[in-house]
Amino acid sequence: MGVASDSPADVWAVGIRGDVTQRHARTLIEHWSGSTWNVVPSPNPARSFRSAILTSVSARSSKDAWAAGYYVDGGEIDRTLIEHWNGSYWRIVPSPNAAGSQTGSVLAGISATPDGGAWAVGFYTKSQATWSLIERWDGQRWRIVPSPDAGQSGLEAVTASSPAGTWAVGWSHHGTSTRPEIARWNGRSWHLVQSPDPGSHRFAELVGVTSTPTRALAVGFYQGRTTLQAMALAWNGIDWSVVPIRGLAGPRGAGFNLASASGLAFGRPWIVGFWYTGLAQQAIAVRG
Repeated sequence: MGVASDSPADVWAVGIRGDVTQRHARTLIEHWSGSTWNVVPSPNPARSFRSAILTSVSARSSKDAWAAGYYVDGGEIDRTLIEHWNGSYWRIVPSPNAAGSQTGSVLAGISATPDGGAWAVGFYTKSQATWSLIERWDGQRWRIVPSPDAGQSGLEAVTASSPAGTWAVGWSHHGTSTRPEIARWNGRSWHLVQSPDPGSHRFAELVGVTSTPTRALAVGFYQGRTTLQAMALAWNGIDWSVVPIRGLAGPRGAGFNLASASGLAFGRPWIVGFWYTGLAQQAIAVRG
């Protein structure tokens, strides 16, 4: 459910695999060497009850990569899961969970920073509400840092290409509607940045983001009249605005769900997701 690379011959993909004998889901990590994909052994928490899932991966070099997700413990509570690649093997690195959470803490996105740190984002539940969760690797350990909640909210993706290009995106509830949420790191704390409204909707969510020090692109979807519609927002160094997505095509009446964006630093970024109509689905990949 996540992919990252630091060179054409060093690409990581993470997700889940089914364990038919135990009826469990387990972590899955694969590596592209430039010529073939190979499964690389990945650990699962000893206390995982039904499933362990990796949702995101970020690679800084061939000897430094991070993967994040969550697992279900014996009490059927979601717990954060972070794993690190040191050039030889993947290992689980302890990560905190939000205090007082009733049903658990989930990590949905992770991003390594150029200076050796890393950010991970997600959400947790408390008092029958959902709140955003942000964690930071300081070179020694992961710790929770305050997140700028705008009410009930959750974060789905993070990018940390530079100190000035560190963004997190997701969603927040406002009455009966759900709107995009964008947060930025200013070097000391996270703060919310105004997000444009993609149009008349009951539901809108951002799930992917890529950045440079001066630009950023966030993608997701919103509820149209009858189906979900693709959404892309761009940061020009001053503010965010809705931008068109070139090359997006599907059957008449199809709904669209954009899931991830990457590569803005190398020019036109790639955006991936899928279209659907009825029971049919088709993966899509377009250039931003």
